[in-house]
Amino acid sequence: MTPPLPMALPLTKFRVPRARRDFVRREALLQRLRRMVEQHPVTLIQAPAGSGKTTLMVQLAEACGPAARCIWVALDDNDNDAVRLLATLVQSLGPLELDWAMDPQVLVANVPGSGSEARAVLAAIVNAMCTASLDRIVWLLDDLHRITDASALGLLQALIERLPEHVSLVLGSRVEPAIGLARLRAHGELAEFDAEQLRFDSPSVVELARLRWGIEPTPQLVEATLRRTHGWAVGVNLVLASGADTPRRQRVQTCTLSSKAMFDFLAQEVLDELPPALRRFVIECAILPELSPARCDAVTGGTDSRRVLETLLQRNLFLSVVDEAELVLRFHDLFRDFLLTQLDGEPADYRRALHAKAAAVEEMPDRAIGHWLDAGQWAEAAALMASHGLGLAAAGAYPDLERWIARLPADVVDAEPRLALLRAECAWVRWDWEQVLQHAAPAADGLARQGDQAGRLRAQLLLAAALGALGHLQEREQLTEESLQLPDLPAADAAQFHLQRAWSVFSLGQSELIARHLAVVNDLVAEDPQHHAPLVAQTLNCHFGGIPGVTQAYLRFAELCDTIPKPTALPWHSTPVILGAWAALWQGRRAGVVQELERAAQIQHSFGRVRCVLLDAAHLQALLLALDGDFDAAGAIIGGLLADLESGDAAGLRRVWQRPYRSVLARLAWIALDAPTLAKQASLLAGPLRHREWPLTAAAVATVAGQAALLAGDLDAAQQQLDEAAALQQRFPAPAFYADPRIALAEVFLRRQQRGRAWETLLPVVSEIGRDGTPGRLLLEPKALVDALLATCPATAPEAELVASIQRTLDAWHQAGAGAGDTGAASCPLNPVAARLTEREREVVELVAQGLSNKLLARKLSLSPHTVKRHLANILDKLDCDTRGQAADLWRRHAVAS
Repeated sequence: MTPPLPMALPLTKFRVPRARRDFVRREALLQRLRRMVEQHPVTLIQAPAGSGKTTLMVQLAEACGPAARCIWVALDDNDNDAVRLLATLVQSLGPLELDWAMDPQVLVANVPGSGSEARAVLAAIVNAMCTASLDRIVWLLDDLHRITDASALGLLQALIERLPEHVSLVLGSRVEPAIGLARLRAHGELAEFDAEQLRFDSPSVVELARLRWGIEPTPQLVEATLRRTHGWAVGVNLVLASGADTPRRQRVQTCTLSSKAMFDFLAQEVLDELPPALRRFVIECAILPELSPARCDAVTGGTDSRRVLETLLQRNLFLSVVDEAELVLRFHDLFRDFLLTQLDGEPADYRRALHAKAAAVEEMPDRAIGHWLDAGQWAEAAALMASHGLGLAAAGAYPDLERWIARLPADVVDAEPRLALLRAECAWVRWDWEQVLQHAAPAADGLARQGDQAGRLRAQLLLAAALGALGHLQEREQLTEESLQLPDLPAADAAQFHLQRAWSVFSLGQSELIARHLAVVNDLVAEDPQHHAPLVAQTLNCHFGGIPGVTQAYLRFAELCDTIPKPTALPWHSTPVILGAWAALWQGRRAGVVQELERAAQIQHSFGRVRCVLLDAAHLQALLLALDGDFDAAGAIIGGLLADLESGDAAGLRRVWQRPYRSVLARLAWIALDAPTLAKQASLLAGPLRHREWPLTAAAVATVAGQAALLAGDLDAAQQQLDEAAALQQRFPAPAFYADPRIALAEVFLRRQQRGRAWETLLPVVSEIGRDGTPGRLLLEPKALVDALLATCPATAPEAELVASIQRTLDAWHQAGAGAGDTGAASCPLNPVAARLTEREREVVELVAQGLSNKLLARKLSLSPHTVKRHLANILDKLDCDTRGQAADLWRRHAVAS
């Protein structure tokens, strides 16, 4: 299902807080910061809460010149996820009016959901920023300490690696973020401000006392304030605020407290001085992340909150102005934390009532959901999640949705099937099929009872996909057939269920029906390609490839997709392109394979990576590498796919697909006629069909065992295994995974000097190729063996001309590969690392691998620093790396291997 556009994030996240008129302007500190930002791509302002980080960053934002633009981002706990952080960063760039290759909201909405896929979208962000007609962009990220998720931090680190030369990143954080600062320091790319530099000195204390508190402090008070607070900005404020009479000042000077305890002690002094009504107002409104008159009126039950908020500003309470026109304020974090501890002392029912009032007027669904949950009003929270869940998910809120649903009582979740559907959608994004299976079934049942046909169909599609992926084949078939019998089934859903029907017959041994069902899918897609093709593309992949009739179905689907106006790239666009590449392989069109793979790589790099498409692309690239003789690189790719199946969320997939992908490793050894490696893979594959494994696995295991026996010279064992494999292959063909056992069986007869029988065994294969136009199937067999077998065709046989045509196609493929020489490897995007890069990019990555910084690299190659940054961004995208360190390591490992 194509997700809706993401819901807008609060605009107040992107507004520079207004600097107070009575703040102390520390010009020397600001000028030092400006110089650092101009000279370094990243500036870190790291100090404890209340040290003045945000105030300094606000001054920097206000000091931007006419040729520069400052972009403000106030990070919060909701941004602690890679996809949500990506959505925040993209939305923050809106005021720059950049030239985006695609609508940025659509860009975020189509990120499948994982950190690595979010990082891949950075290329689009970087390219857009390069279109800004500004000398400098200063991107300020405040409260970075709220980001602790490894994937989100990885996204930020990858962004830093790709920053254009005219973009400076300023980070405000209470702690040092885990984003590879050591490397930035080593290369002179990081400027740092710490708590020591932000401390108030005596002149600053005096000026603050005059400006904010209207007093002329005595030298003794200044000295005592600095001794007690060590120049901690918020502590200085509190000492001065609570220093109206001598006894209190004496208590402040004599007590020994931690910073947090001191803050609470002094904040209590400030709170106690407020009139009772005002004190109650600030405590009740502390539940609000942002204070607006409407929100405060709702929480307090008053009607004059705007006047009260103005009064609080006049009293110099610890507030910042987020929106001056509407008077939206925000408490300082420390003061809000203190107020919330005061509220904790109130009865639970009282606190819940405040949250309910806040939820009732909150316009942002995610904030309203949080309030309803804190209010304990589960039905309201559940209803809001159900109605806005897909929009929030599209904005990257998958983890938030799962966390919110987990807070609900079980009976509330069970009563709302749309929540189960949301949980299934969240799991589907992660390819966590076990969780999809757990939640999609109750979602489908509940939505059917409610009469929600669209929701029910979506749940059943997810359920069918999960059942098949996890090996529940009969259950998937039954569900698919029941769904197709539903009256008034929309064409988009019918297309997806007919595709599930194709999967069913593929898995259950009725391969002759696959092409028929795919033809129905294409007919339905043809009714409205623009809306139907993206849905089908989610679950259509290479697994059917090489089966009679499928190649033409792949090509027709690709042609239908090409009729859709596509001004920009979306993830699903890769699917028809990769299917076209596989079709070109089966037809023996080398140039077509290379061209389509390059198109797919461009889409992936310009937008992001889709896990299922990457699997198909990597699988095909491994086979191409093997055909060009680079078996080590091919094996490394398939080994990577097997490693991916070892991840924690792939347990169900591992059970079903581990042996089929291992059979691809065996196939590489078969193409190479590498007897020891093939024997090893045969032993790893051995064993009967296991619980939930697809039946095609048995055919693959028997085929590899027979091939290994053949290469070992045991013709009797080979013939026995291959006879069994050939019988299984007739029901469960999977040319994308394992070789045709009839080829090896024909070779057994050839070695026994039974030339006629060898031709009889080969003849059905030749006939199938002739009917389907797929000579490329023979490319994935040992070349010498195929040449010898084709030569067994009698000159007078009716198939002689067909055999000659097949031989010409195979020869043309191999000659094109051999004729490419050193550049032939470049035809495969995942061939040796150097083949993926331009000559200049190779020079750049070689110097990066030698440890040169960007400045030294630019000097050595006589390039501008901006050009070096652009080359590095391209290199990271082409090599599928997140950091320059990863790219350098990949380059060094390739150099050693070469």
